[in-house]
Amino acid sequence: DGYRINGARRFERAGAAVSIADDINGDGRDETVVGAPFASYNGRIESGSAYVVRGKRSNSSLDLRTLHRGYRVDGEARNDLFGWSVSGLPDIGGDRLGDFIGGAIEATQRDRPSSGAAYIVQAP
Repeated sequence: DGYRINGARRFERAGAAVSIADDINGDGRDETVVGAPFASYNGRIESGSAYVVRGKRSNSSLDLRTLHRGYRVDGEARNDLFGWSVSGLPDIGGDRLGDFIGGAIEATQRDRPSSGAAYIVQAP
């Protein structure tokens, strides 16, 4: 058994990266992290996003456009492509909840254009 996770918007490329993360919200189930590197939100074109989808037992499809079972983390700046890669992490924040890391392959740091960055995202 399984289920399908559908992208929220055209061309955001949801599913470019997918990972299972240790329980992030404390409900006893692991979460799925879905990278969408070409997502554009908050006026930041192609900043990218990672969707954290809460674990579920049913096999019905899930639509990221109406995500009620999780939340979205957006890239920091325009054209960062956050979510190009994602990976679940064990608890690194000491809160007994899982965390994840997301790559932004085009992130620019000061005088290093498109040098890329990795962001560790702790449970909210």
